[in-house]
Amino acid sequence: MLTKLSARKAGIHDSCLIEVQNLICCWRAAHELDLHSADATSAYFQGRPLDRVLLMRQPRGGIPGIEDGVVSLVRVPIYGLTDSGCGFWLRLDGDAKKEGMKASQFFPSFSTFQEATVMPVS
Repeated sequence: MLTKLSARKAGIHDSCLIEVQNLICCWRAAHELDLHSADATSAYFQGRPLDRVLLMRQPRGGIPGIEDGVVSLVRVPIYGLTDSGCGFWLRLDGDAKKEGMKASQFFPSFSTFQEATVMPVS
């Protein structure tokens, strides 16, 4: 199972509702399984490349080894850009689908593996 959590911001609710977290905990307890979690450290840097091109000047004090006044062409995700966070979630969702996971119809931020079940024929 994969749940996509995000920080609560003004007017925006968590990506994964508390009901989904409760469902996971109940399922884990019923089957006496261990529950593991992970944090996507530096998620912004692991997202898809930006769909747009940014021209950025150097920060105050410059960058060692680069002349003053040089402008950089940027296509990599940068912390603080809205499309950087979106790029991470799109990549995570794409990777989950490649691994055979499917998003829930009711909770799109909750993905699971779909196992084939064989129904006996009577």
